[in-house]
Amino acid sequence: MLKTLVLETSTEIGVIGVRGENDTRLGDATGGRRRHGRDLIPIIQNMIGHVGFSFRDLELIGVGLGPGSYTGLRIGVTAAKMLAYATGAVVVGFGSLEAIARNAPADALELAVIADAQGDELYVAEFRRVQAGSPLVAHGGVRVQAIEPWLASRPKDQLVIGPALESARIRDLLPPELASLGHEVNQPRWQAIIEHTLEAHAAGIRHDPWTLEPNYLRRSSAEEKHTARQKAANAEIP
Repeated sequence: MLKTLVLETSTEIGVIGVRGENDTRLGDATGGRRRHGRDLIPIIQNMIGHVGFSFRDLELIGVGLGPGSYTGLRIGVTAAKMLAYATGAVVVGFGSLEAIARNAPADALELAVIADAQGDELYVAEFRRVQAGSPLVAHGGVRVQAIEPWLASRPKDQLVIGPALESARIRDLLPPELASLGHEVNQPRWQAIIEHTLEAHAAGIRHDPWTLEPNYLRRSSAEEKHTARQKAANAEIP
């Protein structure tokens, strides 16, 4: 049994899962908004102790690559890289929205997972399955899309889940029937992330910790504001 650690920090609550000897599994979460950096390593240390191994025994690390919170993703990916350097563990990166897709009911044939991309935009990942219970298959890549065009083009029988549905601001812009499955389905779940990581590893997926980077998809709002200020300043130069 591979001694495994998984990290998903693309949302406000960071999710951690471990798998130890005899397939013992344990999960936990960071303490809330903007506390990933403070809580992550102490929680990991406590959890791996409870399942019977230490940092040096780690063999496999799964880490969410986004898209999502810029700060959260940097913290999670940096922690995974640091632990991989120190332990020699194999690293498997995964799409954060793809991991959340595993929360969908088995009879959902059309699925969209959405996350807040700020403003009036969403991160969107779409999936399909040929029949109830069969594996979900990604349909196109993860993209940034304005809310209104996405709503106008989505299939009417498409199930929608994801952390964007936890935002009151975004819920106000969506039809009420899109927010009906509840918090547990919309957020990353450590149980699903462990399974996702183990399956990816078994399929031969590996990532080089030296080059592993989050998938931001777009620049941060601070970077966009800086660019806008530069353009305005340049426009004023005669």
